[in-house]
Amino acid sequence: MISKIYLVGGNLYPNRVGGYEVFNYYLSASLNEKYILTVVNRLKKVKNYPALNYVKILDVEPSVILAPFQYLLYFLFLKDKKRSLIFISYSRSRWPNWWIYPLMRKYLGIKYLVVIHGGGLTKWDWKYIHYKFLQRAERVIGVSDRICREYQERSGREVIYIPPLLPFKKYEGDAILVKNKFGIASDSKIILSVGSLKPLKNPQTIIEVAGILGIEYLITHSLYFVFAGDGVMKDELIKKSELLGVKEHIRFLGNVKREVIPALYSIADIFIIGSDYEGTPLSLLEAMYNSLIVLGSDVQGINHVIRHNSNGFLFKLKDYKALAGLITEILKMPAGNQFELRQNARQTIDNKYSYKAMLDKYTEIITGL
Repeated sequence: MISKIYLVGGNLYPNRVGGYEVFNYYLSASLNEKYILTVVNRLKKVKNYPALNYVKILDVEPSVILAPFQYLLYFLFLKDKKRSLIFISYSRSRWPNWWIYPLMRKYLGIKYLVVIHGGGLTKWDWKYIHYKFLQRAERVIGVSDRICREYQERSGREVIYIPPLLPFKKYEGDAILVKNKFGIASDSKIILSVGSLKPLKNPQTIIEVAGILGIEYLITHSLYFVFAGDGVMKDELIKKSELLGVKEHIRFLGNVKREVIPALYSIADIFIIGSDYEGTPLSLLEAMYNSLIVLGSDVQGINHVIRHNSNGFLFKLKDYKALAGLITEILKMPAGNQFELRQNARQTIDNKYSYKAMLDKYTEIITGL
């Protein structure tokens, strides 16, 4: 039976605020209650990371070549190999990161579990290595139906769907104080976007919507667009908001600590996610947990969560005119209709996206190894 889990490589929250980093942080905290958890990483020890042990390997370049050898050396001298499990997050990465694990499984008997987080579903740079990596894993888990289908076809083995969830929490503080903190009037309506400001997420679509609505409409309805997240497009988005004359009703908060995120959902009225594609978008699920009216691009990973005109609304990818129309429609919508949408959104999370149920699935898999 497995008693020790090793979380290897990759970026760590809060050094990096991304989907799989945040997911690993909270899953580690939960697994840490049942198993002896060790992080093995080339990063400096991350403060307050939920692990009983932290092993830092040397951070030397080229890390893509040298780091795997260091992991191999560490596990070569590992005691109690049969009761150990390596937990690996797999996304867009080069083959040198993966070749050691099939060898360790074959010659050292160390089991490993793979969770595929997507990475754009790009082609493998060396098919044989990736194939063997997935073939020799004890279990392979995908965070979306699309990912499962893709990697089952590539590897010829079962990929188990488990959505990547967090233990969502409601903000218990004063929402008005949160609005005041960000310089927003207490009676204002807020449209929220949570995520990186990068082309994949299409944040420019939301700025275009603000431009279409126009500054007079934004002032009349006391409407603000709030972006929680940072990225390469930030300067471009600020300039666009200036050119469209709506800058005063746009707030760029930058990277926001995970502990602050529930407060942002508590002050929002509408949530927008306009990505090209998603796995299982945590920000969308958390918005629905907080009973927001959600608007999402009609793409894989989003349209399997949102049912149009039932628990939210879908719009054609990058169609900012349609998105602007949806916003004006929602603001004119009777309170009873809005309440039903919010209720349906929360019910979707309660029925299909339980953190406890997800954790039980992981525990069941690990127990069975």
